[in-house]
Amino acid sequence: MGRAAPANGFLRAIERLAAVACFLCDGTRGPPPAPADLLARTYYRALSLRPDGTRALSFEIDGLAASELRLVDHRLTRAAGDAQPPLVLANTALGQVEWARDGRAAFVLRAPPQAEVWIAPDDEPPRLALFPDASRGAFDLFWRARADGDELLVLHVVEGPGYRTAQLARADLATQELGETLLDFGRLTVEDARLSPDGRTLALIATEQPTGAPEGEPLDLFVADLATGALRRLTDGRGIAGRPAFSADSRQLHCVWWSARTLLEPGKRDLLRFDLGNGFCRNLTREAPLSLGDGVNGFRERLCVDAHGAIAAVTQHGLADHVARIEPEGRGGAPPMVRFVHDALESWQHLDVASDGTFLAVVSGPGRPEQLVTGSSRDWVAMPLSARNAALAQRPLARGERLAFALAGAVGDAVGDAVGDGAPRAVSGAAAHGEALWLTPDSPAPWPTIVLLHGGSNGRATARFNDGYAEAFVAAGFAVCAPNLRGSAGYSQPFGEANRGDFGGRELDDLDALAATLVARGLADPRRLYLLGHSYGAFLAELALTRSDRFAAASATAGVSDWRRFEATSDLPQLARLGLGGPVEEAGERYDARSPLHQLATLRAPLLLFHGGRDRRVPLEQSVLLERALRAAGRPCELVIEHSEGHSFRDRNAILRWIDGTVAWFHRHRK
Repeated sequence: MGRAAPANGFLRAIERLAAVACFLCDGTRGPPPAPADLLARTYYRALSLRPDGTRALSFEIDGLAASELRLVDHRLTRAAGDAQPPLVLANTALGQVEWARDGRAAFVLRAPPQAEVWIAPDDEPPRLALFPDASRGAFDLFWRARADGDELLVLHVVEGPGYRTAQLARADLATQELGETLLDFGRLTVEDARLSPDGRTLALIATEQPTGAPEGEPLDLFVADLATGALRRLTDGRGIAGRPAFSADSRQLHCVWWSARTLLEPGKRDLLRFDLGNGFCRNLTREAPLSLGDGVNGFRERLCVDAHGAIAAVTQHGLADHVARIEPEGRGGAPPMVRFVHDALESWQHLDVASDGTFLAVVSGPGRPEQLVTGSSRDWVAMPLSARNAALAQRPLARGERLAFALAGAVGDAVGDAVGDGAPRAVSGAAAHGEALWLTPDSPAPWPTIVLLHGGSNGRATARFNDGYAEAFVAAGFAVCAPNLRGSAGYSQPFGEANRGDFGGRELDDLDALAATLVARGLADPRRLYLLGHSYGAFLAELALTRSDRFAAASATAGVSDWRRFEATSDLPQLARLGLGGPVEEAGERYDARSPLHQLATLRAPLLLFHGGRDRRVPLEQSVLLERALRAAGRPCELVIEHSEGHSFRDRNAILRWIDGTVAWFHRHRK
């Protein structure tokens, strides 16, 4: 399909410029947003771009606790108003979206044990494609090109007494039933799949021995021949594969490969390319100082392969989430070239790239709510496609920047960063400085300051809008500093592994150095310097109060106070063994030394505790025991139990109570 006529292109340009004007407003109208306003904004769950770049689908929710998903149809080459009205869907568990050659999109809504298969035609309202009984076990689907038109294939689970199997079957859209079964994968548990452009090969991310363990398990890359049913494993069972993507000619297959057997183990996430003709495998990012991915496990973002074999993918890059472009073949046999196409303090998500180079993504950053953007991968200049969240963007929001601070001792190799041409480069020697996100309100320094500690332990602070609900605390008048201490993801592999066996050790020295920096630079009010953390960050906050007198108070949610009890009762006991040098039988002294419950003699500052009553990761007793001990010792402490919540709070009202309670606690306490 050709590009739009100039008139329509002009109208579309006017629409985008209007959206730009909304988002570039100076943000001085109205009061700062209340926490409820921040939670009520539009979130994007998924995006999908038609391969020819003419149409896009966005799947949106309004508010974190939304139970409905809004499907919005965007026509990138027509005047505004030509698309179908938004469709409200009854659940938010979305599978991947696939496109037929005639412009139809198909997708799965998964809410086990039920699933729904939908089709969104080019010029008709979306509709259910299969009867409920036929779509019950569906979890993936694909369009396969045929001479008489594209056919829809559905990957679904069939269960019965004593067995469970994944099958690939044809969908009969006329009868709305499943037809012929093409492949049966036996007891292979399939996590992800992609069909080759020529329709002959199905790539699978799967395991032959599923455990369902919370720490994850090895996942391999398989290929299945749809003509013969032959199944071949391409990886060796010693790592975790994810996000398969074929080349345009179907001859090559790419995947992310994590050289670890569980999500807790150290390892670099690389990009592998397999030649399906000769079986040759090449690691395209072995020498590049980056670990491909956007989160702790790094498998949420798709790999986008263009007609020339170059791959674009969002990957963590310090505080930012940037697009990395990987050229598989350098000139004259040179090694693959990897470069970041951005260096701004911002986060890209849900990237999709069409065959004509059009891209679609969601971009956010400090003081910049999530924004749907499009543009060309020739220059990666992002233009707004929608005015969602524009009203929030006009409110007074945080001012954000990177803040460097001296580490308490060098750590491994320095972070690979975008320098000049955007190529990732590792600084020789050891990292001497850490990096933090620094957010400030519209008031003069020094500010009452919250140091926001991320979970993990191998998590990271990011530049995403309201990450860790930081914007809510800025709106309440606090500055927020979100550091990536040693052990954080997004930097070099040695940096990310620097706290293994040393949980609560040198990273607390880094934290103390950061606090000293904030005060010495005149940024933080030394009488109103606070700690806030969730999960691993809560553990660090609790332990920091036993090591340092710099902090006036702390708020800790779902923190570990006793590592011995954690190893005995958590659904993830391996975390204690990884972080403290072995099982409790071998490292008991370190377990006690790094447990806040056993260091109360030196804990002086007031401590506010929050915990979910259904938390299996860090059981509720961790906060109950700490609160009892502090009260018995006459130390100021309060415990708030959210009985219906798990490890992370999901309910909107529970989140608001946590924010309001923390703000009130900090206002009550200063040195």
